[in-house]
Amino acid sequence: MKPEELGEYYESILEKEMRKEGGVYYTPQIIVLMETMRRTVLFGTEMAEAQCNTFRMKILKVAAVVTESVRRIVFSLSNVYSLRDLWFRIYNRLQPGYTAPSG
Repeated sequence: MKPEELGEYYESILEKEMRKEGGVYYTPQIIVLMETMRRTVLFGTEMAEAQCNTFRMKILKVAAVVTESVRRIVFSLSNVYSLRDLWFRIYNRLQPGYTAPSG
């Protein structure tokens, strides 16, 4: 292949491997992570079928007060955050010792 063809070939592969959703590029690794989270921690919640962008906007991009000390980090959510209970349910499911139901 000529160098110009090689560049076009790699660009086409990159386009196939990355899916654009809501103005943000999601790599295959992020998509696999999201699918794993759907199976393990998001089951039974309103976010179980959510798209990556919806999950990012409603759960990951949250305004909070973070306080650090020598032994711990305190993460305080606003009382008016509408998905606060869901956020804590997801947080608790991510803790060590939690086992996802099989199936």
